[in-house]
Amino acid sequence: MCILASKMKALICDLDGVLIDSRPQMGIAFEKSYRRYFGASVKPPTDRFFSYMGMPLPEILRRMALPTEMYETYRDISRSLLDDMHLFAGIPDLLETAKHLGMRIGLSTGKDRQRTREILRHFKLTSYFECVVCGDDPFPGKPDPYGLNLTLSQLRVGAAEAVFVGDSPLDIRYARMASVIGIGAEWGFCSRDELLASGAQVTFPSVSHLNAWLTRPANTTRSGVLPV
Repeated sequence: MCILASKMKALICDLDGVLIDSRPQMGIAFEKSYRRYFGASVKPPTDRFFSYMGMPLPEILRRMALPTEMYETYRDISRSLLDDMHLFAGIPDLLETAKHLGMRIGLSTGKDRQRTREILRHFKLTSYFECVVCGDDPFPGKPDPYGLNLTLSQLRVGAAEAVFVGDSPLDIRYARMASVIGIGAEWGFCSRDELLASGAQVTFPSVSHLNAWLTRPANTTRSGVLPV
């Protein structure tokens, strides 16, 4: 199978693990929240928490049978750690490339809209995204395809003309359920093998590799063919 970059009219991205490296900050926020409710000496189930990445936080708490009150605690701690996040290398270049090539750009994240807006403003990324879908929007979260279908509709592109870049098996399932090409971000939370096993049609080891694919063989044509 080959994916033609030249046929892609939209780039849709996840946030955590794709645009921003937030894993340390998320781990700290979860562990502090957990210990507030269960005691300072208790070991938080952080690995299990990360296994649900991509889902809205209330759904993660429900699946882990944790108090719903932890949502506000986690969110407040997370917001206080904004300076501990950073963009993955090459993200501004990637978004500039997509913009220069005339691609529509969207964002679909399990994070709530308030924190998403704060993060985009903090990193000066807000202007790139024509559509932003968040975990607290009034419809089912990932992997239900409603949010991605809505994004496609707002960007005015068909499923076959878009790629979704995600870093988790949940993200790849999300793309597949919407019939969108799922690209695995190896620089995020999961390995190449995990992403491929979940159905990713291709994975890239770094943001710069994805950027290079978009611009093959020259910045004006995007006619490169990617073997999968």
